[in-house]
Amino acid sequence: MVMKKLSDDTIMSTEYLDLIEKGDTLYEEEKYEEAVKVYKKALALQPKELEAFRALADTFLELQDYDASMDYCKKALELNPEDTEALHIIGNVFFEQGDDEEALKQFHKVLKLKPDSLDSIYNIGQIYKNQKKFEESLKFLQEAESIDSEDVEILIMICDVLEDLDKITEAIDYYYKITEIVPDAFPIWIRLAELHYDRDEFRETKTCLDEVIRIDPQDYLSLNNMGVVLLKLDRVDEAIKFIRKSIEIFPELGNTWHSLADAYAQKGELKEAMEYYEKAADLDPNNKEIQESLAAAKAEWEER
Repeated sequence: MVMKKLSDDTIMSTEYLDLIEKGDTLYEEEKYEEAVKVYKKALALQPKELEAFRALADTFLELQDYDASMDYCKKALELNPEDTEALHIIGNVFFEQGDDEEALKQFHKVLKLKPDSLDSIYNIGQIYKNQKKFEESLKFLQEAESIDSEDVEILIMICDVLEDLDKITEAIDYYYKITEIVPDAFPIWIRLAELHYDRDEFRETKTCLDEVIRIDPQDYLSLNNMGVVLLKLDRVDEAIKFIRKSIEIFPELGNTWHSLADAYAQKGELKEAMEYYEKAADLDPNNKEIQESLAAAKAEWEER
């Protein structure tokens, strides 16, 4: 049998390594039950090899068999009490069981042994966010960012925390960082458009909606929103084109007809506006805003 000598002076058979590789493939394919069987075969060949214990612990975690996951972690720690991967998995077990305090203890243990452990740093930030300790959360998440500045998951979590802290300008800056990494990040452009709109930054909102529509030209809600923003910019004819395109794609939404009515009202064409308000009211009879717009248009018409 061919043997392979590793740097830590352990010797492994190619059969063991092949089994670990096969188990890893099954794990990536989310075939966890099959992966367990393969990892156990590998462990039988190398009963004192940490990698197999860790793999089994991680796979049982995915299977939500927390007792088994914990058992394999403990066996790994018997071989090496300072094994940071096993300690991290134990932290994940506690986290999945809803025991945030024990999870934090484990992740902090990892950081004492390995201060640049990205996963543990991120998880601490996530737990503090869940506990609404937003300043503490931001500290750890930005530390995670310093290790991997292009990890989109980390950046999104930072954005969430900044919004929780009402630091909207900083959140917007981070959202734009994400778009530099993933230019077609549809939900990020949507969120940027929402944040700019809430701040009455309509030109910036339009720029973000341009990206949304570039990514998905058939997104009828964004087409309608573009029309609404163009109305804010007093570009009424352009607004009407976008709103009509939205209606072509999905004609059964009262809000889009409401937007179209608003556009014609802004244009001074009240008769058309009333027609579209009535269409909106037919589609969404319980919408108070539509009813109020229709009543106002009728009152203005009667005064003419």
